[in-house]
Amino acid sequence: MRSKIKGSGNGTGSTEIAEAPLKGGRRELAEALKDAEQAAVPGGKKFGRKIPGKTLQTIDASKLMVTPAVMTITVVGQTPLLVHNFGAKAIQMILDKQTGKAKAGPRALKDPFEDFRQSLYIIDKKRVPKKRLEPGQHWPFVKDTFGFPASGFKKAMVSACSFVEGIPKTWVRGLVHIHGDLLPIKYEKLVMRQDTVRVGPFGKKSADIRFRGEFHNWSVQLRIAYNRAAVSPEQIGMLVNNAGFSVGVGEWRPEKDGSSGTFAIE
Repeated sequence: MRSKIKGSGNGTGSTEIAEAPLKGGRRELAEALKDAEQAAVPGGKKFGRKIPGKTLQTIDASKLMVTPAVMTITVVGQTPLLVHNFGAKAIQMILDKQTGKAKAGPRALKDPFEDFRQSLYIIDKKRVPKKRLEPGQHWPFVKDTFGFPASGFKKAMVSACSFVEGIPKTWVRGLVHIHGDLLPIKYEKLVMRQDTVRVGPFGKKSADIRFRGEFHNWSVQLRIAYNRAAVSPEQIGMLVNNAGFSVGVGEWRPEKDGSSGTFAIE
């Protein structure tokens, strides 16, 4: 069964649906579908015309409209945020390899502090502290210097749909958006963390040491755009809290069998 949309054309938001008959052969069904398509096209000869033999019902067209709205919330970290940016050094190494510029020979010696610095998402390079750190040491808070990708929080909200009944992932992808690129992080301290990890293809993994930044007592402000005709602020808040508890952001988050990067609305 297909439906035909009949618009009033007066901007009142009133829309009618004409249902195609359930009985009849393929020819009757094809004719009904053709009538439905023509009646739904503004300017067409049959636009808005009632088709005899069809049952009409009124629906609220306002639910089909896009009503943009913006809300601002602050999320507070419940566990430290471990970051690992794909830094310029790593990008250059891959590019050199792909373009044939990579030089054969032993690998360059590891610089733990530089690896730590490269792991950070830096908003303002001029504000980055100059003091070199050793593993376990930290920098104090510096305003508007380090951030985290807004896309990370959006992905967390999408993944959180698996834990919220009745909200599909495609629905959140299209109806909810987070403004910005790198969102400034407020934090108490930024620690240079050292971890032993295993990297490489399955069955051939080898041990390596990683040096990454870890933010303690952190918070981020999210500016969220959404369609209020289809989703409420309460639903968004519920989704954000589920994302913070069940998914998280950054490295070693709950989604990746870890415990870092969890958060909740302030």
